[in-house]
Amino acid sequence: MGSLQYVSLYWNGLTGTLPSFAGSTSIYGVQLQGNNFTGNIPGYTNLTNLRYLYMHNNQLDGTIGEFTNLTNLYYFYAHNNRLSGALPSFAGAPNIRYIILFNNNLIGYIGGALTSNTRMSYLDLSNNDFVQTALNQLIDDLYTNYQTSPRGGVTINLKNIRNNGVLVVPSEEQLDKVEQLR
Repeated sequence: MGSLQYVSLYWNGLTGTLPSFAGSTSIYGVQLQGNNFTGNIPGYTNLTNLRYLYMHNNQLDGTIGEFTNLTNLYYFYAHNNRLSGALPSFAGAPNIRYIILFNNNLIGYIGGALTSNTRMSYLDLSNNDFVQTALNQLIDDLYTNYQTSPRGGVTINLKNIRNNGVLVVPSEEQLDKVEQLR
C-alpha cells in the first residue's frame, strides 16, 4: 500500500495486533486509538512522511519497537495501555514534539533515548513503573537535552512513578537537575 496516506480507524472496537505499515512510504497519519488492539507496538522504519501516530486507549500489553528514520514524526500518543519494557530511543524521530505514554507499565529506560530530541515540547510518562535507575537516567538525559538546546515552554510530567506499588523518587542529584530544568 505504497500510496496509503491516512489510516483513521479510531473508536471502532477493532482487535488484533497493530500493523507495521512497512512499504507505506506515503503514510502521513495513523489514528488507531480507542480500539482493543493487543500486543507490541512494532518498530516503524523509513516512514519519512509520517507526522502523527495515535495508538492510545487500546489494550496494548507488549513493548514499543524502535523508531528509525521517522524524520517528520511530531506526535506519538500511546497512553492508557499496558505497555511494558523500556522506553525506546527516539533518536530516529529527531523532530518529535509530543511523546505521551502515561498510564502504562514501562519499567526501563534506554540511556540516550531522548538526548537528541531537542524539538520536544511535551513529555508525559506519569503513572508508569520505572525502576530507580531508569528514572535517574531519564532525568539525566532530559537535562543533557536541555543543555544541548536550552529552551522554554517544555512540559515534562513524571508524576506518580511507582515500581511494585512503591513510589519512586529521583535521587538528590536528579532533584537538583529537575529544579534547574524548572
